[in-house]
Formats: sequence, structure tokens, C-alpha cells
Amino acid sequence: MNNKPSELVYEGLNQENLEALRDFYSMQQIIKVSLETRGLINTTLHILSSSGKFTATFFRSKNNAQAATIAEIMLALEGLPIAKPIRGQNGYVFNLNDTSAIVCPFIEGVHTVREDHTVKTHIDSETHRNVAELFWKLHRQLRQLSALGENLPISDDISAEGSLERVDQYTHALDLSVDHRTKIVSFCRRCQEGITKDSKKDAPYLIHSDFERQNILLSHDGKINGIVDFDALKKGNLLYEFAHALYNFACCDPEPSNRDIDIYLDSFVKAGILPAEGLGGIYSLMCRFCIEDLSGFLEIAHQRPVNLQKLIEHYEGALSFAHNYFQP
Repeated sequence: MNNKPSELVYEGLNQENLEALRDFYSMQQIIKVSLETRGLINTTLHILSSSGKFTATFFRSKNNAQAATIAEIMLALEGLPIAKPIRGQNGYVFNLNDTSAIVCPFIEGVHTVREDHTVKTHIDSETHRNVAELFWKLHRQLRQLSALGENLPISDDISAEGSLERVDQYTHALDLSVDHRTKIVSFCRRCQEGITKDSKKDAPYLIHSDFERQNILLSHDGKINGIVDFDALKKGNLLYEFAHALYNFACCDPEPSNRDIDIYLDSFVKAGILPAEGLGGIYSLMCRFCIEDLSGFLEIAHQRPVNLQKLIEHYEGALSFAHNYFQP
């Protein structure tokens, strides 16, 4: 085999970087490197070496100490489909181009969402049941490990008005057409009307913070092969995290079903972590999530263009379904 990788997609990943990566993790030889981009800003480096297949997750918004904390938390999680961080020569965190990274064994699996987030694959009820069960298994353990996450950031508690201001700023900065601006404003107003409690304060819980379709890998029979991308791990509002996951998996499904919503709400009650009266605020939190997620897409639209019309139509359909379920 040639010592030089046959594919170097990651910008700035030169031979010196590769040798340092190989030496840090005691990989005899790196054969191929490729980059997968999913979500908004997350990048994942896939490494094929003589030692096997690996995935390097980048921690763009966290320092080395925080990345090491996340590795410690991942190692402490038990009985979950997680690829554990691999220890290198000097700990679990490797710095690649001044960015912290953690390397784990590669997990095979199927994503049920495409790159632009608007095209999702239908998930059957049994798979929804598996996802809901996994959500609470994960967060029950994260709750017990909360003391380990003292130095992790706290989720942003910007008000709905603040999120709307950000959306307005981004739309003007992007110099969007009048038609696009009109659609965005109309959708945001609809979301604003659904927000009954303008706060997601109280952040005592350690949460995955990105429990979405692109980070849950399925087998072809609907079972879960793995949870990935723990780089967003932080302290936050667990009810908001649940509303976010419920919206993403069930409401955004191309064939949404009341029965599938019931599966998640039933798992919420059975988990017993949060008071049942919190269910009354689920739709409000979904509306907040829509505005914040839209703001995130608009923020990076210069680097990663998005089909805004398609995105708004996708959100509107999912929110209409959620409204009909929660606000009869």
C-alpha cells in the first residue's frame, strides 16, 4: 500500500497532519481520508487505516478541556449504541488544524435525512418506538452524569423576540428577494403565535443537544446502530430537547401519524424524569425550535446555501401536523 492517502478532501489536511494523527492514535498506516458534512456546521472526518475504520468528530465550539469532558462522559455511558472514544498517546483529544477532535470506531448505519434536512425517509412505528426508548435511556444516564459536565456550556436562552431579530438580521444580510422575506416573516409570525411561554430557562440537565435524524444511525430493519455527534453536548432544558426530537422524528416525517406522536408522549410519561404537566408546553417549544433552527440555517447560508422556499414549506407542513395534534 502507498503511504500517501488516495483521497484528501479535508482542506488543510496535509501529510504532516496525517502523520501526527496516525502517531497519536498508533495507527500503522492511514490509507484514505474523506470528509462528510451533515447538519449545519458539523464536519466528520472518516479515516480508513490498516487498523480499521474510524470517525473523527470536530469540536469547533469547545476547547480541549471541554472535549476531554465529553470523552469522559461518553466513556461512562453504558448499554447504549455508542462508539467509545479511542485513547491516544496523550489522552483522548487530538488537535487537528487548531481544532479539538475525538476519534471513535466507525459505525455503520442508515441516515433517515438528506443533506438539506428537508428530505426525510419515512420511519415506521416500531422504529419510532426504538428512537423514543433510546432518547430516555440516553438522557436518564446523562442526568446521572451531570456532575461531570460542570465545565460544559449552558444552552442559549435567547427569547423568541431575540430569535426573530436574528432571523430579520440574517435575511437582510443575505439580500433575499421580497418573496423569500415574505415567506420567512409569515412563517415566523405563525411560530410566534404558537409560543405560549417565552422561556426555556432552568438548565440543570446534561443533554445531547442534537438528537436528530442525522445523528441516529439505523440498520435496515429499523433497529438503532448508533448515536453520533456528541460535540454539541451541553447543559440545557430537557423538555425543549424532547420537543426538538419529537418534532424532528415524528412531525417532520413524510408520513406523519398521530399514533407515532402517541409513542413519544407515552415514553415521556413512562420515563418519569419530568413532570407530566410539561406535555402542555410541547407545541410551544416546537414553535420556538422552528424559529431557532431557521435562524441557524440563515446564519450560515453564505457558506452553505439553502433552498429557503423548500425549507419553509417543509417546516410549515410539519408545524401544521403538530398544531392539529396538540391544538385541536
